[in-house]
Amino acid sequence: DNQQQHQVVAMPSFIFDDAIQVKFVEEKDGKAQFDASTHPDFVVGNNPHGGYLNCLVANACIHFQNAQNSELKDPIHVTTIYFSVSKIGPVRIQVQVIKKGKSSTILHSKMFQGDKTILQSDLIFGNLSKEKGASFPIEIRNKNAAHIMPFRRDREPSPTNLDVQKFVKHMNWWYDHDAQQKGSESYDALSLGWSEFKDKRPLDVLSLLFLADLPRPPIFQMPKSVVPHWGWVPTMTISTQIIKAPTSGATVASARLQTRYLNEGRLEADGEVKEYVEGKGEEVVAISRQMAVFNPVKAMASNPIKSRL
Repeated sequence: DNQQQHQVVAMPSFIFDDAIQVKFVEEKDGKAQFDASTHPDFVVGNNPHGGYLNCLVANACIHFQNAQNSELKDPIHVTTIYFSVSKIGPVRIQVQVIKKGKSSTILHSKMFQGDKTILQSDLIFGNLSKEKGASFPIEIRNKNAAHIMPFRRDREPSPTNLDVQKFVKHMNWWYDHDAQQKGSESYDALSLGWSEFKDKRPLDVLSLLFLADLPRPPIFQMPKSVVPHWGWVPTMTISTQIIKAPTSGATVASARLQTRYLNEGRLEADGEVKEYVEGKGEEVVAISRQMAVFNPVKAMASNPIKSRL
């Protein structure tokens, strides 16, 4: 009985899990309905963070798959288009099956707030623990990965600015300031660093979706001669692919965004997420690409450089 199975929800033990809770409401005409409430800490300014909203949708879809007793429990690819800015408060998430297969299932989901559509997502579900097939050797995967400073536990976390991204108070950050500065000097827009939830929440697919969209917009690292004013950079669409399941128990991951093109106010940002495992090192676990628009606000030009990620 799907109605009964949907209601079995584990109690959260970490702040992130508390923030992405969903509750099954009903299933009608092949569409499952879930209720959720956006968390006041997972915001940019006063609005819920786009990557965080992605996690809410993915979590509803995971609950949906579990209720179907499906072995395909992992969102391995998520593409989201954002329609409207959301507010802190209740949202409704709708989930339906587009195609069922033996090795993958495609779900379609929409998020609503009142009578407004906030976003829609297409998700490919698989089973990361049962994937088999050709793989590049780890040496080639690491060679192809973007560079970031090595993680060191004995390095003090970086100061963070809570004015815009309030969720950083729940996280430790180790920013790669050298890479960002060198990027700025060579007109290479980079935003990157290592992170860990302060409550030591282990990495999983949901946190990877969050991390893939986490860094501040890389264009803010560009010299003022190129980007003279700060502004708002809303994401229009983002696609995230999970490369591999995070190592069990791993808590530290890097988040990196690079913008190579900004033209007539529209930009792309390519993302990469690496896990760090003590004694093993780092490895890429997720990649992303997004399109966003840059709306400069002259009044923001006075913000100090230190508040940039």
